[in-house]
Amino acid sequence: MELGKLWIRTVTRDDLGFVLGLMGREGWGYTRKDLERLLGFRNAETFVAMLGEERVGVVTTTLYPLLSGGYLGWIGNMVVEPGHRCKGIGSWMVRRVVEMLREKGVVAVKLYAYEHRLGFYGRIGFDVGNSFLRFVGFGGKHFQSNVFPLSHSMVEKVAQLDREYFGADRKALLDFMVKEFPGSSFYGCSCGELCGFVIGRFSTGGCEVGPWICDPSSPDVGRELLRAVLSGFSSMRVEMTLPEGNSLALRIAREHGFVAVQRVFEMRYRFLGRCSNDLSGVFAVGSLEMG
Repeated sequence: MELGKLWIRTVTRDDLGFVLGLMGREGWGYTRKDLERLLGFRNAETFVAMLGEERVGVVTTTLYPLLSGGYLGWIGNMVVEPGHRCKGIGSWMVRRVVEMLREKGVVAVKLYAYEHRLGFYGRIGFDVGNSFLRFVGFGGKHFQSNVFPLSHSMVEKVAQLDREYFGADRKALLDFMVKEFPGSSFYGCSCGELCGFVIGRFSTGGCEVGPWICDPSSPDVGRELLRAVLSGFSSMRVEMTLPEGNSLALRIAREHGFVAVQRVFEMRYRFLGRCSNDLSGVFAVGSLEMG
């Protein structure tokens, strides 16, 4: 195979069937509505890798502004057609996307990778960072207090809190998610001060909690936030990804019957800058594909 015949383009609606087929074979649980939602977020882009005129892969990216200038680029879903694997296409896709991100002003690139993919990304230039645990549990009714529905008018305030811990500006993403999932978005207060928020996402493919952000000095609020979102997912299977080093978040998750099933690692592209985060306030990540 000639890698010189590879090129990349932005996904179109005509590609949705192809993309869903690829993701479905990976068992990622994406529905057409999930994919259309991803395409509707202006800071995210999905690309199709082409070998001549044949579609052979998909990769997603998201941009987040940094207070210091430039952007954090997040590489999300990356998958190659089974018949074209082990031919260098995946490595080419990641390198090409990094080039494209740099052209857009990205100064740091991150992604999440499962343990069996660390070697693949390491060979491309990514270093292993913090570890995270995928938890699985079930929704259920819980009593909670000092937790309130998160509306559009509160997004600016929760985005300021989010920046303290995530390290980049996710306001556009938070605004988008609150509009998409108004019934499962909450914020919490302690002594009248905002100290946390959570967003729950659901589709026919399942439910996911995240981002779940909270000031670690207010653990009760963190607990109430999880209870609020679980109450809306009555008896449904729920997944979330927690920093392995955040013992408070892990304890709260286990108190509510969640079980760790898989380890995930944050990775950073070593040839660009850093984007530091404070995982003491990150109780659950936003999503594996968007950071």
